[in-house]
Amino acid sequence: MVLKNNVEKNDSQVIENTIAKGFLSKEEAEEKRKELYASLTSEDKTRMKPYLESGGSKIKKTKIEKGKKRQGSLYKKRKLEILETKRVENAILAADAEMLLQTEACGYLESENEMESTLEVSQEEIKNKYVDENTARQIYNISLENGPYGIKYTRSGRYGLLYGEQGHVAMMDCLSLNTKTEFSVGETIRDVTFLNNERLFALAQSNNVFVYDEQGNEIHRMEKHTCPHALEYLPYHWLLASIGRQGILRYHDTSTGTSISEHYTKLGTCNVLRQNPENSVLSCGHKNGVVTYWSPASSQYLAKILAHRGAVTDVAFDLNGLTMVTSGIDGQVKVWDLRMYRQVHSYYARYHSPKSIDISQRGILGVGHGCHVTFWKDALKTKVKKPYMYHRLSGGSSLKTLRFRVFEDVVGVGHTKGISSIVIPGSGEPNLDSTEYNLNPFEEKKQRREAEVKSLLDKLSPNMISIDTSIVASIKNNEEAQNAPEIKTIQQDSEQINLVDENRDNHPLLNKIKNDSPLQDENNHDSAIHDTHEDVRSLNSKQKDDSTVHDKNKDDSSLQNKLSDKKHHPVALRRFF
Repeated sequence: MVLKNNVEKNDSQVIENTIAKGFLSKEEAEEKRKELYASLTSEDKTRMKPYLESGGSKIKKTKIEKGKKRQGSLYKKRKLEILETKRVENAILAADAEMLLQTEACGYLESENEMESTLEVSQEEIKNKYVDENTARQIYNISLENGPYGIKYTRSGRYGLLYGEQGHVAMMDCLSLNTKTEFSVGETIRDVTFLNNERLFALAQSNNVFVYDEQGNEIHRMEKHTCPHALEYLPYHWLLASIGRQGILRYHDTSTGTSISEHYTKLGTCNVLRQNPENSVLSCGHKNGVVTYWSPASSQYLAKILAHRGAVTDVAFDLNGLTMVTSGIDGQVKVWDLRMYRQVHSYYARYHSPKSIDISQRGILGVGHGCHVTFWKDALKTKVKKPYMYHRLSGGSSLKTLRFRVFEDVVGVGHTKGISSIVIPGSGEPNLDSTEYNLNPFEEKKQRREAEVKSLLDKLSPNMISIDTSIVASIKNNEEAQNAPEIKTIQQDSEQINLVDENRDNHPLLNKIKNDSPLQDENNHDSAIHDTHEDVRSLNSKQKDDSTVHDKNKDDSSLQNKLSDKKHHPVALRRFF
């Protein structure tokens, strides 16, 4: 990228060499400087201005202006003009370098004219012509047996976990492309996920969920997670969730080793489980085309959407958590607005029904269907007519999983014959956020330990998972808070009146009076009524004392529960409770 309407590269190189050798005269140097200024636009002059007025350039300019005022030889005047011309040219080169080294925006692949299309650019062409050496190393194919294979990445994108359906597992360092561990479990693996970092990962095997360390040693077997088909890990809550053949969604706290909750979806076998990165709500895609949202604090689903006419094959969310994309066996890829729970638009996957979908950090939608992988730019905001890029798997392999790698323009594709890694320009976030827990791919051992301890101290409660994130630290309405004691008093008074009426109707002495003969003595009748009223008063006072003691015990127990809950809340959110 160069300045607009700038001089050609060859002419600029000749000027630079001529000035360096000092062959230009005073008039030639001044003329070249005027040509440089004339070739610049107003935008180029604005970008070049800071380099002309900052640092050593300003000092040189002051020396040149002072030298012009003095009377000197022609040689000195010529030298000052040459220095001024060099200063202008250096400012132009510095402005060009700033544009080349700009990393705040991602670099998309763009065509030069209407006759060309980015859809026709192949991975071989990108590897040989358009990217640097380090990025070109990320384009490769790994042929493996015992497929089909899938791939998952850590939150930092540094490590990738390859798993075959017949039991083969391997962890790979994606920067150095070295294998960290490799082993076989000898049974079917349906899904995998990393836990807090690359040191632990979980496998959804045939009968249970197993946890392994980075060396491949079995750490734990979760007996309650039976017949799992899909796994998902919530990093801010340290929760491992699984769902499988029985349709039971289970939450497990990995920091304490306790089971949090179990929810019966009552919708049969489920193979799709993804989390919303904004609020950590899990979405389950069922075989009847329904997508449900779940939280560990609720035994019922939070929301329910009829997304497809057939089984749901995959679900994906963007980083803001406001857009959801679903794919189904009916061949449709639908985009949903979660603020209204309405469909925005949809796409149709040609040749095969979509098997796996994912959304990159920059909003590029990847769809894998059969042996085809298509990528759509700006497909979440508006309906795009044609894809951004396309890739076809070699050998007619059938795709199983598709996952974007964070902070890189890399996509991992798992298929029946192994693993493929391709480059999609502009898909990754160029600005690395190293302050977030476990998001720094270059962190050292000490940094990883500190991040793990801090994330454990700031662990959020499972009860805080909700669709509406604004309920956290929310305050009740002032009118409701002021009227709450009055409403409680009125309710207690009405309950007491009803209780007195029931006691009067059921009192044995009053029933006896009602059943006695009218010829009974009048004095005995009055005394019986007096005794009855005395008994009712004593009974009411006794019940009132019992209710007072019960309310006091209830208040004490609620206060203790509040205090105990406050102790268990994280430090970062304790002020809200």
